[in-house]
Amino acid sequence: MTTDIRVDLMRDSLRAASQARQLIVNYANFHIGEDDLGTGLGLIKAQEAIVSNWEIFKADKELYPCLEIYQIINSLSGDLEYQLRVYGMGSLKDDQRQLEVAMKTIKRNLGMESINKDNYLKIIESKVHGEQTEESMLRFM
Repeated sequence: MTTDIRVDLMRDSLRAASQARQLIVNYANFHIGEDDLGTGLGLIKAQEAIVSNWEIFKADKELYPCLEIYQIINSLSGDLEYQLRVYGMGSLKDDQRQLEVAMKTIKRNLGMESINKDNYLKIIESKVHGEQTEESMLRFM
């Protein structure tokens, strides 16, 4: 498997996790309702990502966090009403934490662990001045 495919899968899963995490935060802060949360999670199309990349995920253990992200999102989008009714917000918070752990692992695998809000502007600024940086890895954030 080429490195480009692996990197693309990691970027796509980070984007999906970031979107799901933001939806959960918006729901927790009463900015969106349960219907919007469910719709937003469904739009991520986690099940399609799992099915279309299953063999790749199985073949490369470094991609397990990507699979985990899609499994969490798929589970949430399929059972959201039940999870909220039975387990409440605690369930969503646990899923959010799991997403964040998987995101951290992927960022480490991509060499992005040092990127945070403090140095993000420096990265963007150096990109503007034509230097090669990790900014291209952040387009999805």
